[in-house]
Amino acid sequence: MPRTNGAAARSHEAWRPTAPANTSAKYEWVATQLSESIDRHQAGDRLPPESALCELFGVSHMTVRRAIGLLTNSGRVVSVRGKGIYVAEAAVTKAMTNQSFAETMRAHGRVPSARLQRAELREPTAVEAERLDLPRDAQVIHLQRIQFGDHLPMCVEYTTLPAARFPTLLGHDLSGPLYELVESEFSTTIHPVSYRVRAHTLTEEEATWLSLPTDSAALRSQVVGVDGHGATIEATTTTYRGDIYELYFELGTSTVETNINRN
Repeated sequence: MPRTNGAAARSHEAWRPTAPANTSAKYEWVATQLSESIDRHQAGDRLPPESALCELFGVSHMTVRRAIGLLTNSGRVVSVRGKGIYVAEAAVTKAMTNQSFAETMRAHGRVPSARLQRAELREPTAVEAERLDLPRDAQVIHLQRIQFGDHLPMCVEYTTLPAARFPTLLGHDLSGPLYELVESEFSTTIHPVSYRVRAHTLTEEEATWLSLPTDSAALRSQVVGVDGHGATIEATTTTYRGDIYELYFELGTSTVETNINRN
């Protein structure tokens, strides 16, 4: 049942500042006070509307927007276009190893799923042919999927596979973990062997799919995977939302020892 105006106003009281404004910039004071309130709330709780925050803190809309910007950049809140500002989930850390997206979500207590946006059989682009070591007249399967952890869209995944290796793939349910499907239906294990990560700005389409503002910061990785014989069978580019997702690299002890010996 929708809240009455009176009930909504009472719910906003939990966000009222507990300390007076200091001599620092007002937006920093608002951000600090909101951050303390966030500590008393749960992930997914909605912040009061901008107009209510202006009234609670006695500041302008611009000041509130700058404060929310600070909290967004620090991963404390997330903005869902058309719906509001919410307390952010705890950061999701993906180890850059053979750990799949599904395994990452399960490790964080989330249920993984995928929504297929596009699926096509076509000739590879020049870049795809090079990454998969295929002739230009070969056929590839190209998938574009939104990956979810519970009900939160986490990333957009663009995967290209050689059609000759997986001729019936498009006939399967592609809403689950792709690696697990390939292993169960084609008796093939994909082993990621290279990662390339860079900063990325969401396209308008990606922003819509991830429920984020256009031009939001993101992370983009390029992964190449091989089969058990070393043949390249996967080229995937993934755009991760930058507000709660982080990629984790760990140097092995042999690498550390080598660097120590060099010094």
